[in-house]
Amino acid sequence: MLMRLYIADNSDSGQRMISSFRSLLQSRYGSDCTLEIIDVTEHPERARRDEILATPTLVRISPTPEFRIVGNLQNKDRIMSILENISHSAPEYHGYAGAGAAG
Repeated sequence: MLMRLYIADNSDSGQRMISSFRSLLQSRYGSDCTLEIIDVTEHPERARRDEILATPTLVRISPTPEFRIVGNLQNKDRIMSILENISHSAPEYHGYAGAGAAG
């Protein structure tokens, strides 16, 4: 699995989010998952090319289809549930992964 996390700054809170996601993905997928971090303030051309309109944005690149979660990424259990329940034929998802999100 290849995932990208687009963030808007490299602050302490951003670093905690990155560390939390790395730990979560490592515990669930081990070496079968790679997490790339893209700071859109440092790489705005990458954000434009990848059509990132808001941060944070978590993108599952592979397996296909590409899938995006945009917005609050604090509810890790909800995010993992979304990622684990996506079928290969599911459409791309754009949405908020907060506690009240429909899924």
